[in-house]
Amino acid sequence: MTKQQHTRTSPFIALLKERYSLTKEGSKKNASHLVIDISGSEMEYSPGDSAAVIASNDPAIIDKTLAALHASGEENITAKKSGETLTIGEYLTKHVTITRLTRSFVTLAAENTTDDTAKKKLSTLLLPDNKEAFQNLIDTYHFWDFLEEHPITLSLQDFCNTLLPLSPRLYSIASSKDAVGEEIHLAVALVKYNTNDHHRYGVCSHYLCELAQLNDRISLYIQKAHNFTVPENPNTDIIMVGPGTGVAPFRAFIQERIHTNAPGKNWLFYGDWTEENDFCYGEYWKELEASKKLRLDTAFSRDQDYKIYVQHKILENGADIWKWLQGGAHFYVCGDAKYMAKDVSAALHNIAMEHGNLSDEEASQYFIDMKKSGRYQQDIY
Repeated sequence: MTKQQHTRTSPFIALLKERYSLTKEGSKKNASHLVIDISGSEMEYSPGDSAAVIASNDPAIIDKTLAALHASGEENITAKKSGETLTIGEYLTKHVTITRLTRSFVTLAAENTTDDTAKKKLSTLLLPDNKEAFQNLIDTYHFWDFLEEHPITLSLQDFCNTLLPLSPRLYSIASSKDAVGEEIHLAVALVKYNTNDHHRYGVCSHYLCELAQLNDRISLYIQKAHNFTVPENPNTDIIMVGPGTGVAPFRAFIQERIHTNAPGKNWLFYGDWTEENDFCYGEYWKELEASKKLRLDTAFSRDQDYKIYVQHKILENGADIWKWLQGGAHFYVCGDAKYMAKDVSAALHNIAMEHGNLSDEEASQYFIDMKKSGRYQQDIY
């Protein structure tokens, strides 16, 4: 019998079984551990894979959007992509993004406003030379507060036609299926920020961390990893760098390695603001360190007068890292692409030059070759 394949158009309806905070009250961040029951799904996943979660929009934002449109939510519209008839309330809940303006919507607003000043302002923002100002507009407003500040007359159907689909969000799975069975574990950081004097949230992180209740149904499917998984040879040593919730896949890696009694050594570099409030899965890592199943190095940037990040800890351990790499270890990085991953790469480059006596060019080629052979893998965003 063929296993059912779950996809974006045919997700599995899972169950939110458990949720607890990974950060403590004194943290400036909010991260949660979620246990999602996938019993009956026939879904298989491996360390390094992601869960693609299809969220629902925040009911409060839906209500504000409907109010700004002078709609009750019961009016029928035609879904742009599928052509099916839905109430606008249902359409805004599960089908489209309502927290990010689109160019087609701003164009429609410029065409339909009766305010000459607003028409001129919006038309100017739409010009090709004003990309930065237009991006600032998109980053500042949701649809509801834009409509409150820029009253326009437009049909509900025309409005809906300008909206983008609500895309799945990918979260690295923080569990080994062999170790936990019919569950998926996630580590999710709540995205929260302010624009236009309003609190804003990331759609899916808000849904998972706060809006969804225990025993609620969560739509998801598995996104297989490409070049980000544990070594095939269980004897291979691994070095993992995962600050904050970037540590999620490495929880899966280590669960898998322990479950299969892989003899290869495990070394984790973890970083965040403070050890007391921000150490995701801290007790778990310390227990593994105490039982000699993990080598652990941490960088808590605000626990001393000067800031320490994971790249500093990597440099401190340069001699040992070089020995591990020369012995065939695989190196993994998960998390921030803009700064952290680049800083880690630079630290490795320096280690190769200092401890491997490589030239600048030779060090660059060394890590190019590591990436080509699958020994240097990144899941960065």
